[in-house]
Amino acid sequence: MDMKRRDFLTAAAVAAGGTLFGGCKMAQAVSGKAAFKPITVADTGSDFEREPLLRPFGFKGGYLTKIWQSAAMI
Repeated sequence: MDMKRRDFLTAAAVAAGGTLFGGCKMAQAVSGKAAFKPITVADTGSDFEREPLLRPFGFKGGYLTKIWQSAAMI
């Protein structure tokens, strides 16, 4: 799966929002108590992207031209 960091963050935010605002409340309303199920992690991954800066950033001769952004996917 080749997913860019920004796409991953968007998908994760949508999934988290759905869980926070709908999933737990609906299960609790149906059963009368909070229903928790074990989670099985099928696959994991990590990667990084080098994003170019608009201007070099640094001090006394040591400058960064790109910033590294890391992402972990579960």
